[in-house]
Amino acid sequence: MCDNIPDSVIKRAASGDSGAMNEIITFYQKLVYNIACSMLRDGNDALDASQEVFIKIYRHIGEFRFDSSFSTWVYRITRNTVTDICRQKTRRTETPLEDTMTDDGECRIPDPSMAVDEIAEADERKRMLYRAIDSLSENHRNVIVLYHFCGRSYEDIAAILGIGIGTVKSRLNRAKAELKKILTERNFFA
Repeated sequence: MCDNIPDSVIKRAASGDSGAMNEIITFYQKLVYNIACSMLRDGNDALDASQEVFIKIYRHIGEFRFDSSFSTWVYRITRNTVTDICRQKTRRTETPLEDTMTDDGECRIPDPSMAVDEIAEADERKRMLYRAIDSLSENHRNVIVLYHFCGRSYEDIAAILGIGIGTVKSRLNRAKAELKKILTERNFFA
């Protein structure tokens, strides 16, 4: 089932109802954060990006035209905001939050039975995978991020991106094949 907020809530938010805007934030905060985190690879930056996204939604919700799904509109604002942040972001020498936390947001403590070189190799493999995903075309990267990082269904992805379910499936298959090729060339599976 595709997640989308009722039109009545959107209209109430557009007319200044703060309760309706809170409903929108609550409804979409996980999606926005997951997309931002998967693109920025840093939890703190993803939180900042999420705040920017919801500020933009608040300021421009009256411009939403209802000719596409609201989820698609939110996704595009999120993607564009995060892309802008990526362009502005300077390289940091800090350890990214993702390298110190699990997917559940808990502090990652290395397995004491693992050797330091094994931990470093696992981290390098993760970075190699992210670089490979970043090298995909935007269409392929979008479906990979929404499916694998955000856990969205084919139906949800189709609604968010404004494409057919068959297109989602074919892009996902092509993206996986392209990723496999890139990772094989980079000796990821060796």
